[in-house]
Formats: sequence, C-alpha cells, structure tokens
Amino acid sequence: MPEIKIIGAGLAGSEAALYLADKGWKVQLYEMRPKKMTPAHQTGYLAELVCSNSFKSTLLDSPSGLLKEELHLLGSKLLPIAESCNISAGHSLTVDRKIFAEYVTNNIIQHPNIEFINEEITIFPQA
Repeated sequence: MPEIKIIGAGLAGSEAALYLADKGWKVQLYEMRPKKMTPAHQTGYLAELVCSNSFKSTLLDSPSGLLKEELHLLGSKLLPIAESCNISAGHSLTVDRKIFAEYVTNNIIQHPNIEFINEEITIFPQA
C-alpha cells in the first residue's frame, strides 16, 4: 500500500492518520509543534483543543449530536478517545483538554503504521 503524507496533527490530521493507519495504510504525519509553537497552543501534544474543551451536544435532536452519531457509524478514532476523557457537562461532550491531547498523542506515536515527523512543512513534500 502506498504511503500517505498528512500535514498537521490537529483534530482532522490526527483523525485521518489514525483512521488510515488502522486500515493498513502507512502514514507520515507532520507536525511543527512543539519545535515551532503558535500563540494559541500551550503544549506540544497533538489534537490540542485551543478554543473550547466542548464538542457540544450529544443529543440526537441537535446537529452536533447527530454528527457524533454519524462519526461513530463511520468509525471515528477521536470520538471514542474524547468520550473516554469526558468530564461532566450535562448533555455535551466536554473533555479534559490535556488528557484528551495526551491520549491522542500516545495513540499516534505508538501506532505501528504511523511515522510521526516533528518538523514544519514550508514546501509540500513530493510523493
């Protein structure tokens, strides 16, 4: 199977890397942090939540709740991690930011099909 390059280990990049790696793809995941930080980030962990620690409602009659149900059906990798880091917040999926990011980071770093490359990409790498 060919190798896939993913640039950025935020929520989307981390989800894509874990999903594809679990399907047998070899993934190269590039992330500039912690070598190069941003004003919004506080750690070097992957999938760090910076604006909120809430993934919003879990109720199926809300758009965000329905989206979570669809993500479950599609085999999301981050949603179960978020649920395991859940903190009490009524009908919303709210997580401990640090624990969530640590758990995602550990899952990615330890995955046999993911090569984590800690560097900033300024020119898109060729295949």
